[in-house]
Amino acid sequence: MRLPVICICLALIGCGPSLREIKDKVAEDALRQYEIVKEDGGNPIDLCVHAGLVAAAYLQAENSSKYSIWKSREAADCAKARVQNLRY
Repeated sequence: MRLPVICICLALIGCGPSLREIKDKVAEDALRQYEIVKEDGGNPIDLCVHAGLVAAAYLQAENSSKYSIWKSREAADCAKARVQNLRY
């Protein structure tokens, strides 16, 4: 009786998204939010903050190339906002 329950549980574990997929989705969501702020005419401080959130999401997703790109974008947006060297 326990064997079918164990088999069903093991089968269900493989059905959900992987941790990698979840982290990538979080990064995509952060990027989408940045784009919404930008399209809505967000002020420079909003863009600075959201660029930092996108960079942090790519760091969490362990995507070093996109992290580097977004750290540069954050620096540029923060310079426009006259915010220097945000350290978390």
